[in-house]
Amino acid sequence: PSITDQPTPLTEVCVDGVVELSVAVADGVGTPEYQWFENTTATSIGGTEITGAINATYTPDTSVSGIKYYYVEISYPSQDCGSVVSSVSTVEVIIPTVAITTDPDPQICIGGDVTLDIVSTGAGTPTYSWFYTSPGSTSVTASSVTTTTTYTTPVLTQVGDYVFYVSVDYDGLGCSPLESASYIVTVVDGPEITTQPLPIQEICEGVIPQSLSVGVNSVSGTGTAFSYQWYSNTTNSNTGGTPISGANAFTYTPATSTVLGTTYYYVEVSQSESGCVVVSNTSSVIVNAISITDQPTPLTEVC
Repeated sequence: PSITDQPTPLTEVCVDGVVELSVAVADGVGTPEYQWFENTTATSIGGTEITGAINATYTPDTSVSGIKYYYVEISYPSQDCGSVVSSVSTVEVIIPTVAITTDPDPQICIGGDVTLDIVSTGAGTPTYSWFYTSPGSTSVTASSVTTTTTYTTPVLTQVGDYVFYVSVDYDGLGCSPLESASYIVTVVDGPEITTQPLPIQEICEGVIPQSLSVGVNSVSGTGTAFSYQWYSNTTNSNTGGTPISGANAFTYTPATSTVLGTTYYYVEVSQSESGCVVVSNTSSVIVNAISITDQPTPLTEVC
């Protein structure tokens, strides 16, 4: 006899999923008899005979996770045609799991977002569906469906706790959707500027301007250290300016200028957490030329 259809070489299945192994035989004389075996190694020798598994198909037990190996021996005892043994079929039973692994639960500022990572197990290809509730709400918002294990939240615009979770759905045998534990993202107001830079100063050419400084509420934002970056601009705007190299403190003294006209300065105050940025008002420095409006009399004759 010969086997024309071998059992499936590898099957992944979630716990309690249904797997059916089958075999087809040809060239024997009479009625074939089947006996399935279970083994702890990937070989068709030395397996344990499975009681009652005497058909061309066999449904293994999938109630316990792990890997087991199966094969079947086919014989024609009435005609003494000998026997033939199938190739080994590997069945891996998997307990589905999913967890958000980003740690710790973050605190960010209004306008920020968070990237969350997950790990999961299951049979087949997973699809991840993300959900969240907003501060003060019990309504669940469906956010994103993806096949990747990294997810970036929407920009979060309310103060309070956002609660995120992910549902994973594997397309393998016996797998049902599984939800992760909740993951909390706390959103706070951003850094608060309490003292703005000097609004305007007018100086003569070659004079050192007054220092500019900004005051920040020390407990505002997430409570972590503040970073400063001063900018100069050619227009009265606190966007689109040029970063000033080395100007990274809460005070800044503009350089003595020989360029006439107005330069605008502002500072960006930030913390390392997402969204924790605030920009000061602009400070105008006007540089004027020194001019003589009345010259001395060019020539005076006197007795």
